[in-house]
Amino acid sequence: MNHKKFITISLIQTMIIVVITVILISSELFKLEQNWLWLYFLIMTVVIIGALNIYFLFRIERSMSKEKELAMLRTDLKNTESLINLLRQQGHDHINHIQTVTSMLILEEYDTAKDYLQGIVQNYRFTGDFLRLGNPTLTALVNTKKELANKNGLEFIVEKYCRVKLNKIKPWDISSIVGNLIENAMEHVLSNKDLPQKIYFNLEHTENMKGYRFKISNPYNGELNEIKNFFAQGFSSKKASGRGYGLSIVKNIVDSYNGKIDVFKENGNITFLVELME
Repeated sequence: MNHKKFITISLIQTMIIVVITVILISSELFKLEQNWLWLYFLIMTVVIIGALNIYFLFRIERSMSKEKELAMLRTDLKNTESLINLLRQQGHDHINHIQTVTSMLILEEYDTAKDYLQGIVQNYRFTGDFLRLGNPTLTALVNTKKELANKNGLEFIVEKYCRVKLNKIKPWDISSIVGNLIENAMEHVLSNKDLPQKIYFNLEHTENMKGYRFKISNPYNGELNEIKNFFAQGFSSKKASGRGYGLSIVKNIVDSYNGKIDVFKENGNITFLVELME
């Protein structure tokens, strides 16, 4: 039995017991003094069952919260693992390239070595592009998404970034906020090949230096009136079912930390702006 069904059954059960008790109390049966003991017994039964239902509902709510946290942690660990694999791969590639060029130079194949190096410059992304954002979760997430975007032929443009703390925000929550926004941007651009295949990422301090502003932008060809509905649960500009919950989740998380989230369109791009305090 899932959580929603158990909650519904518990509430219905409690209401039925309360209604039956009220009916019995108002009946002729309990106007006799000798039946008061049964009345007290019924009241105590209602109280105990109600308390048990509240307790179990509380436990279910905590269980659901823990399941959500575990799911986010799994995503966080997956991003970290992907990033580690990426760094290992690039380190291995570095060694191979150095050994290959060294062999060419030893054999005095200078023109071949020159062409090889030029090919590396054009096609190889060095670890110098690695973003160090201060927060381990955010660093793993953004770098992993950046690599995924590049593999799909998207240009992941980092306009500005800074190192962040965000000690008061749970790692899985920051992962959900930024991850959902980047994934939505990637998916929209990839599903519309007529758009410039670009994504823009910007991270900077707020004006009062007490928080951070995240900006994720991408070319957008949707209707302007759609923007107002983006944060409504279940809304999606795509026809596929089961979509449209990511932005609603993002807004709920941002609101829970008293942050701000806004969306606007300018210069052919749609931009999601999130402000979070330290």
